Amino acid sequence: EDFNNLSHEALNTILLVIVILFLFVGLKEAFTAGIVIPLVFAATFGFMALFGQTLNFLSLFSLILSLGLLVDDAIVVVQATKQYMATGKFTPEQAVLLVFKDFFGIIMTTSLTTIFAFLPLVLASGIIGQFIRSIPITVSITLAASTVIAIVINHPMAAILERFKVTRGVAKLLFLILVIAFIASLSGLFAAPTVLSI
Repeated sequence: EDFNNLSHEALNTILLVIVILFLFVGLKEAFTAGIVIPLVFAATFGFMALFGQTLNFLSLFSLILSLGLLVDDAIVVVQATKQYMATGKFTPEQAVLLVFKDFFGIIMTTSLTTIFAFLPLVLASGIIGQFIRSIPITVSITLAASTVIAIVINHPMAAILERFKVTRGVAKLLFLILVIAFIASLSGLFAAPTVLSI
């Protein structure tokens, strides 16, 4: 039951992240940053299996914990690309190359700093150390995957999407769909709890 509740919260968090990105950054940027979430989760599940980590309550909690952090790199990439394009001096491809040149060190530094903040938890000993070991491993894998995906996938995608123009009507329709999806997912929170009899 706890695992199902946490899975439901993960979906709500993903929807909230995409809605906030849409409101504050823009539609194309929200799509580009939002596509990072399933890609990073897929990569994380693969590496978790490689390191012998199971999908349990703690590892799922770690994924939710890192959810806000993993879109940071993608936001930096797409927002910087948008600002270069706004000057009117660069093509999308040139803007992407400039972003890579100017922000590669920043993205790597912020990601590595956060990863190294969590890694000492791996060295914790005793029962507590064994219990929480999946948290730093999962968060570190997630952040490393998000950095690679932001550089390898978000850069080219940002250039491609800059060539498409989205009308205001389409943007409003997509925002309405996102809001309806979020409200529908929240409706599960207010459902009557089931009582298990022993």
